[in-house]
Amino acid sequence: MSNLLDTINHLASPSLISKTATALGESELAIQKAIQGMLPLLLNKLSISKSEQHGSLTQLLMQAGSAEQMPEVLLEDIASQNNESIILGIGSQFSDEILDNKQVSLSNLLSNYAGIKSSASGSVIVICATLIASFVGKKMKEEGLSFNSILGWLSHHTNDVSNAIPSAFAFSDVARTHERPYSLIFR
Repeated sequence: MSNLLDTINHLASPSLISKTATALGESELAIQKAIQGMLPLLLNKLSISKSEQHGSLTQLLMQAGSAEQMPEVLLEDIASQNNESIILGIGSQFSDEILDNKQVSLSNLLSNYAGIKSSASGSVIVICATLIASFVGKKMKEEGLSFNSILGWLSHHTNDVSNAIPSAFAFSDVARTHERPYSLIFR
């Protein structure tokens, strides 16, 4: 597994998994499975985003990367089920943008894959999108990278990220890419 995937998976700390499971009424193992399946899929979707999305994605990533004390705030917002969370709002907008309005389909797939309620899977998607946006946004900010530079950096990890996407998503329109055939993006 690449260092990028190790880093991304470590964003889903035991505390985050536990608080998410408690808030959503699901088991920690199911939430962990859902998060570990969703993180590479969302990272892949970011890496193949359409050029017309780059401006809005740059703004969202910079907002997420500038969020102070993001892990702590995210944990508090999950635990308190804060429906007005600014950081989760950024994650929601980010997922809307990269998933091309296919969240319901993905939510159903994730629900079946991880064995969680559809309502819980929708929340997991937003939490994972928040983690990805924050991680990538911080990298952009700290290293002074443009969106195109981030895409170039992500391109070095394409095979590892694509191979980490669960095969349960293989025939989904949500996971379909416009650049690579299924055989290259799913394990």
